[in-house]
This record gives sequence, structure tokens and C-alpha cells, in this order.
Amino acid sequence: MTSAQKVLVEAKHAQEISSILCDLDPMRTGCKGDATMQDEYEFQAQEIASMIGSGAPIREAVIHVFDKWFWEDCLLSGTSTSRLDAIADRIFVCARRTHLAHDRC
Repeated sequence: MTSAQKVLVEAKHAQEISSILCDLDPMRTGCKGDATMQDEYEFQAQEIASMIGSGAPIREAVIHVFDKWFWEDCLLSGTSTSRLDAIADRIFVCARRTHLAHDRC
């Protein structure tokens, strides 16, 4: 795969991840019900897709990006772990369909 093809594939995966994040809305921004906020998690999705594309496990990528953009352990404390599980599971299913990642979660 050429570098240009890789960029296009990664951009598609970032869009899919952004959609997953908006649907789950782990930080409770209200984007799920607001059409004007559908890109709320766009930057986080791009970073997650890039990390996964570089070989990072899905959960590790999600935790790293959310810790960076929000606060440390924001998806690892209290009931947030169920949100982390939901995000990782949905991305993993998407990855299996599109070969974004290998059997790493």
C-alpha cells in the first residue's frame, strides 16, 4: 500500500471512529442528538485511527487519546470503564470488518 493509499484508508477509519464516538458520546457532550456537533470527536478519532494504523492496540490508543484530550484516567475511573469497553468493542468490530487492526484489543 502506498503512503497516499494509507492516508485515505486512515481517513476513512477516522470517520468511522468519529461516528462511533459521537454515537456513544463517552464524555457526554450531547453530540449524539445535535446534528451540528457530529464532528465533536473528530480530532480524537483521527489520533486513535493513526495510532491503531501504526500498530497500537485499540484500548491503549483510546485511553492514550482520551487522557491527552480530556483528563488522565477519564475512561478508567468509576463507571467510565464501561464506556471504554463500549468504545473499544465497537472499534474492534469495525476494525474486523475493515481490517483496520489485527486481533488486538
